Amino acid sequence: MGNDTLTTIREQFLKDSTLKNFSIYAIRLIEGFVDNKLSMVNYVRSDNTSQIITLLCIYNFLLNKSMTIDNIIKTVPHRIASRSHAISTLNKLCKKEILIKQICNKDKRSKIILPSVKLLEEYQAFFIEKIALK
Repeated sequence: MGNDTLTTIREQFLKDSTLKNFSIYAIRLIEGFVDNKLSMVNYVRSDNTSQIITLLCIYNFLLNKSMTIDNIIKTVPHRIASRSHAISTLNKLCKKEILIKQICNKDKRSKIILPSVKLLEEYQAFFIEKIALK
């Protein structure tokens, strides 16, 4: 790809308001990656499996749906992580208090996984400060 092609693509991004918003989003996303205040967010981003599990837990928490350990492990695509890697990652996230294990009220043998308050606060700050287009 030559410089002329890159210049043309860049000009298209800056002319189109949707693409310009994408450019701003990309810049803010990068800023979020290097923001030292967001230690949990950045830890989660270091690994695809961590990111998928964490976002899945946040998503279901916001929908007021319970996610058991087994549900989470089954949801992680096998092409991204094996069952053992997903379990290991989930345990690490719980050990670092990014996610929390709670005993299920309906089935005492199962554990529900929830995002920690600190993680939710960091993701909220990350979205408001870095991602939301103002």
